[in-house]
Amino acid sequence: MRAILCLSFLLLLIQCNEKPRIPERFDLSAWSSDPNGCKGMRSKVFADFFPYKAQLIGKTENEILGLMGKPNRVQLYQRNQKFYFYSLKGNTLCADSTIEVSEFYLRFSATFQVTEVNYTQD
Repeated sequence: MRAILCLSFLLLLIQCNEKPRIPERFDLSAWSSDPNGCKGMRSKVFADFFPYKAQLIGKTENEILGLMGKPNRVQLYQRNQKFYFYSLKGNTLCADSTIEVSEFYLRFSATFQVTEVNYTQD
C-alpha cells in the first residue's frame, strides 16, 4: 500500500513539472532576439504559434515566464487578475514608431493561471 502511495506521489510531481508544449515551428530564439517587436520577427513567429494558443490555457505564470520571457508590460486588473502584454510589432521604443501597433496578451486569474490568450491591433 505504501509503495502505491509513493508511486502516485512521484507521478504527480513529474506531471506538475511538465513544461508547456509548444509547436516545433515556434522559434524561441527569434522571439527572444526581438524583445520589442521592432524587427518584425515576433509577428512572424506569432503567426505560427497562434493556432496553438489553447495549449497555454491553464498554464501558470511561472511556466509562461519560462517559455515566453519577461512581458513588455503588465496590467493589473480587478479581483487580482493581471494581463501580460508582449509586443509583436510597432512598440513605442522602436525607431519607426509610426507603424501599426500589435500586441499579444495573456490574462491570468487570481490563482496565477492563464484564462485567456489573444492579441490586439491598433
